[in-house]
Amino acid sequence: MEARERAISDGRTYALSFGDQLQRLTLIEPSLDGAQDTEISAVQLTSTVQTGRLEIQGREANSADWVLNFYPDGSSDGGGVEFRRGNAVFALQVQAANGAIRLIDGPLPDVSTQRWQAGEIEHRL
Repeated sequence: MEARERAISDGRTYALSFGDQLQRLTLIEPSLDGAQDTEISAVQLTSTVQTGRLEIQGREANSADWVLNFYPDGSSDGGGVEFRRGNAVFALQVQAANGAIRLIDGPLPDVSTQRWQAGEIEHRL
């Protein structure tokens, strides 16, 4: 939620990303000139929590590609991450349209069923 709130209040893009071996979730301020991103804060996961499936913009992602941007209008790229602790599975999901964040008891929902490719325009005579 901090990433979304900072993006709105500062009028800049902020992002979440994973660090070493998916054990550190980091809030970053992306560089405007291609230099090093600025780390704002981080949450270190405990050794009992394992990271599972990662999703960004409706597609599966790996840890290197998983950067979830939050924009000044309150929107985001949309995505999520699944966690496992023992036999328990829970997920963090972020909506694209409004950047709303929710914690889900269970796996990440399959968003591929919520999107479809548009068809062609039917021509009538």
